[in-house]
Amino acid sequence: MKPTAYLAASAALAVTAALTASTAASATPDQHPTIYTYTSDANGFDTHTEFLDTGKSVVAFDAQFTPGYAEKALAFLRTKTDHPVKYVIVTHPNPDKFQGIPAFEAVGAVSIASTATAEAMPGVWAYKRNFFVNVAKSFTNDNYPALPAIDRSFDRDMQLSVDGVEIDLQVLDHPGISSTQTIATIPTAKSVIVGDLVHHDAHAWLEGGIVNGEPVPTIDGWKQDLDQIKSQTPCDWTVYGGRGTTATVSDAVNQQKAYLSTADQDVSEITAPLGAAERSAALANPSALISRLTDELTAQFPAYQFPYMISYGSYGLIDQHLAK
Repeated sequence: MKPTAYLAASAALAVTAALTASTAASATPDQHPTIYTYTSDANGFDTHTEFLDTGKSVVAFDAQFTPGYAEKALAFLRTKTDHPVKYVIVTHPNPDKFQGIPAFEAVGAVSIASTATAEAMPGVWAYKRNFFVNVAKSFTNDNYPALPAIDRSFDRDMQLSVDGVEIDLQVLDHPGISSTQTIATIPTAKSVIVGDLVHHDAHAWLEGGIVNGEPVPTIDGWKQDLDQIKSQTPCDWTVYGGRGTTATVSDAVNQQKAYLSTADQDVSEITAPLGAAERSAALANPSALISRLTDELTAQFPAYQFPYMISYGSYGLIDQHLAK
C-alpha cells in the first residue's frame, strides 16, 4: 500500500498568546557561543539536534523523533556541559523535529515554534501515526509518541536574547521540505540553523509537507527558501542542516539546489513516458519508480549519505509528477 492512500485525522491546536522574548545577563564582547550536534541513528532518521551553549544555558533546535531519542540527545549534551536547557525550538512540522518535546520539557525547557508550524503539527502527527502504527507496524496505538503542545509561538519573526546571545527566528517566505520553514540566525556564532532545508552531502527527504492529509512537495519553494537564506546571510557563515555535514552558506545552498533540480528532472524523465494506465498503476504502487529513482540518484551522487531517504521519502515527488 502506498502512503498517500493513508487516512490522516484532523486535529486542532490552541496556540498560546503573545510571545515575550526572555532576556538574561549580557554577554561579554568576546563571548562566542558553542554549538554541539547530536545525531540519532537511522531508526531516528539520522536527525540532528543542535545545542547552542551560551556559556550559561542551552538552546536546543529540533527535538528528535521520540522522547527516547530526545533523552539520548540530552545525555549527549551532558557529556559536553551541565548548563540547563532553556528552550527547544522547532524548525518545521515534521515528527522528528517535534515528537521528542516532552523529554525537553521534563528538564525545564520551554518549546517554541512558529504559529504555522504549531498549527500544522496535528495533521502531520495524525498522518505519520497512521503510517507507523497501521502500515509499518513499528509502533502501536499505545506507544506511538503523543502529540505535544507548543508552549510559545510567534507569527513571522522573533528575537531571543539568551544570556546576551542573540538568536533571530524567521519564518521563510515559501514552503520548503515542509509546509512551513523557520530558520535561526546566530550572529555571534556566524551560523544559521535551518532544519531539513539542507541535507549536506546527503540525500534529501522528497516527500513534501503534509497538507490536508496529503504530501505536497514544493521543489521551487524549497529552492526559493535557500535563495532567501543566501541573500540575507554572509556566504562564509556556517549552515547547520537537519542531516549530513555542516557547510558554508554558499556551499550548502548551491549543493542543495543542484540536488533538488537533479531529483526533480530525474522524476520528470522517469514519469513523462508513462501512459494513463501506467500512471494509474504507479499511483497505486510507486515502488518500481522509487527503485529507479534511487538507482539514478545514488549513481549521480555516489558519495552522499542516506540513500534510504530516497526509498522512503520520494513517493511524494513521484506522485506529484504522475498527477501532471
